[in-house]
Amino acid sequence: MSAMSRGRSGARPLSIGVVGAGRVGAVLGAALNAAGHHVVAAAAVSAASRDRARRLLPEAAILPADDVARAAGDLLLLAVPDDALGSVVAGLAATGALRPGQMVAHTSGAHGLAVLGEFAYGCLKDKDDDNDLASTDVLPNPYHERVTLVRDFLKTPNLENTLTDSHFAKRDRMGRTLGFLARLVQDGWSKAPREVAIDEKSAVLVEPNGTSMVVGTGRGAYLIAIFAR
Repeated sequence: MSAMSRGRSGARPLSIGVVGAGRVGAVLGAALNAAGHHVVAAAAVSAASRDRARRLLPEAAILPADDVARAAGDLLLLAVPDDALGSVVAGLAATGALRPGQMVAHTSGAHGLAVLGEFAYGCLKDKDDDNDLASTDVLPNPYHERVTLVRDFLKTPNLENTLTDSHFAKRDRMGRTLGFLARLVQDGWSKAPREVAIDEKSAVLVEPNGTSMVVGTGRGAYLIAIFAR
């Protein structure tokens, strides 16, 4: 939404690359083109994806994923299956295809906001029919068997030493957050971890210099930190 509004307002159009020209990536790319931006390259593996990219993104070069990342001057859109996102990001980082100042966005509903920080709740011991891990589970026992924290899935500038979360107030996640942060301190991962959390219909826009702005019609954002003694 913010990228489209920039295009319509007369600001400089974005140079965009799309990794994954499936039904989601190709359509989003076409919408960004229609908004005045330029999808310059796309990665498409299957014959159906290549055909879709040629139809919907006719000016985009069909390239390997790392070359798409290098061609994307401003924004790289990762529209790959949920279970492929981690390996795609790791591969792009390993080849040096990502660079400082480049915006990277993904469309994975399974990963959402939580993968953006250095630390994340990994859900490694959750079962398909488990309820959401609640504050009432974590606050009494930060070492609850389902509290599986992971790190370094992505390396996002200005989100080092940070957890991120969403649905914060609606799902009463303050206790869960405090339990997670306490674990990070107790396990020696950080002496002063922090969390950036948002409510529905809210977002935090983080600039390259580390400043941020809360936007949206929701209740807002929450910045939480604890410190080891």
